[in-house]
Amino acid sequence: MDIIVEASPRPRYTVQLVGVEYALSPPKSALSMKLAVRSKQSQESSDPTLMLDTLREWVVSAFGDEVGAVVLARLDDKDDEMDLDHLSELMRKVSEAATGNPTG
Repeated sequence: MDIIVEASPRPRYTVQLVGVEYALSPPKSALSMKLAVRSKQSQESSDPTLMLDTLREWVVSAFGDEVGAVVLARLDDKDDEMDLDHLSELMRKVSEAATGNPTG
Protein backbone atom coordinates (compact mmCIF):
# COMPACT_ATOMS: atom_id res chain seq x y z
CA MET A 1 0.00 0.00 0.00
CA ASP A 2 1.28 3.46 -0.89
CA ILE A 3 0.93 6.33 1.51
CA ILE A 4 0.11 9.65 -0.04
CA VAL A 5 0.11 12.94 1.81
CA GLU A 6 -1.00 16.01 -0.10
CA ALA A 7 -1.21 19.64 0.88
CA SER A 8 -4.34 21.70 0.65
CA PRO A 9 -3.89 25.07 -0.96
CA ARG A 10 -3.43 27.87 1.54
CA PRO A 11 -6.34 30.32 1.68
CA ARG A 12 -6.02 33.72 0.01
CA TYR A 13 -7.34 36.83 1.65
CA THR A 14 -7.92 40.30 0.32
CA VAL A 15 -6.75 42.82 2.90
CA GLN A 16 -6.95 46.58 3.16
CA LEU A 17 -3.69 47.83 4.66
CA VAL A 18 -3.84 51.55 5.44
CA GLY A 19 -5.67 52.47 2.25
CA VAL A 20 -4.17 49.93 -0.16
CA GLU A 21 -5.76 46.61 -1.11
CA TYR A 22 -3.56 43.51 -1.34
CA ALA A 23 -4.01 39.75 -1.69
CA LEU A 24 -2.07 37.49 0.64
CA SER A 25 -1.82 33.91 1.84
CA PRO A 26 -0.99 33.27 5.49
CA PRO A 27 2.50 31.83 5.93
CA LYS A 28 2.49 28.07 6.36
CA SER A 29 2.29 26.75 9.91
CA ALA A 30 5.95 25.72 10.19
CA LEU A 31 7.13 29.22 9.30
CA SER A 32 4.50 30.84 11.50
CA MET A 33 5.72 28.83 14.50
CA LYS A 34 9.33 29.79 13.82
CA LEU A 35 8.40 33.45 13.44
CA ALA A 36 6.29 33.39 16.62
CA VAL A 37 9.29 32.08 18.59
CA ARG A 38 11.57 34.72 17.07
CA SER A 39 9.01 37.44 17.74
CA LYS A 40 8.81 36.42 21.41
CA GLN A 41 12.62 36.36 21.62
CA SER A 42 12.86 39.82 20.08
CA GLN A 43 10.34 41.21 22.58
CA GLU A 44 12.20 39.65 25.50
CA SER A 45 15.58 40.92 24.30
CA SER A 46 14.26 44.28 23.05
CA ASP A 47 16.35 43.70 19.92
CA PRO A 48 14.80 45.87 17.20
CA THR A 49 16.87 44.18 14.47
CA LEU A 50 15.48 40.75 15.30
CA MET A 51 11.97 42.19 15.45
CA LEU A 52 12.32 43.85 12.02
CA ASP A 53 13.85 40.73 10.46
CA THR A 54 10.94 38.66 11.75
CA LEU A 55 8.42 41.15 10.43
CA ARG A 56 10.12 41.31 7.03
CA GLU A 57 10.17 37.52 6.70
CA TRP A 58 6.46 37.33 7.53
CA VAL A 59 5.58 40.06 5.01
CA VAL A 60 7.51 38.40 2.18
CA SER A 61 6.05 35.00 3.03
CA ALA A 62 2.48 36.33 3.13
CA PHE A 63 2.58 38.71 0.16
CA GLY A 64 5.31 37.12 -2.00
CA ASP A 65 8.64 38.64 -2.98
CA GLU A 66 7.42 41.39 -5.30
CA VAL A 67 4.40 42.68 -3.36
CA GLY A 68 6.19 42.08 -0.04
CA ALA A 69 8.96 44.44 -1.17
CA VAL A 70 6.33 47.07 -2.01
CA VAL A 71 4.70 46.68 1.41
CA LEU A 72 8.06 46.93 3.18
CA ALA A 73 9.03 50.01 1.13
CA ARG A 74 5.97 51.73 2.55
CA LEU A 75 7.60 51.56 5.98
CA ASP A 76 10.45 53.76 4.75
CA ASP A 77 8.20 56.23 2.94
CA LYS A 78 7.87 59.28 5.19
CA ASP A 79 4.66 60.30 3.39
CA ASP A 80 2.94 56.91 3.91
CA GLU A 81 0.94 56.51 7.12
CA MET A 82 1.48 52.73 7.27
CA ASP A 83 3.74 51.78 10.16
CA LEU A 84 4.86 48.82 12.26
CA ASP A 85 1.74 48.79 14.41
CA HIS A 86 -0.40 48.36 11.29
CA LEU A 87 1.65 45.37 10.15
CA SER A 88 1.47 43.88 13.63
CA GLU A 89 -2.31 44.25 13.61
CA LEU A 90 -2.46 42.66 10.15
CA MET A 91 -0.33 39.71 11.31
CA ARG A 92 -2.66 39.17 14.28
CA LYS A 93 -5.81 39.38 12.16
CA VAL A 94 -4.44 37.05 9.48
CA SER A 95 -3.45 34.55 12.15
CA GLU A 96 -6.94 34.72 13.65
CA ALA A 97 -8.57 34.26 10.23
CA ALA A 98 -6.29 31.35 9.32
CA THR A 99 -6.77 29.50 12.59
CA GLY A 100 -10.30 30.60 13.45
CA ASN A 101 -8.94 31.45 16.90
CA PRO A 102 -9.13 35.07 18.05
CA THR A 103 -6.00 36.16 19.92
CA GLY A 104 -7.25 39.44 21.35
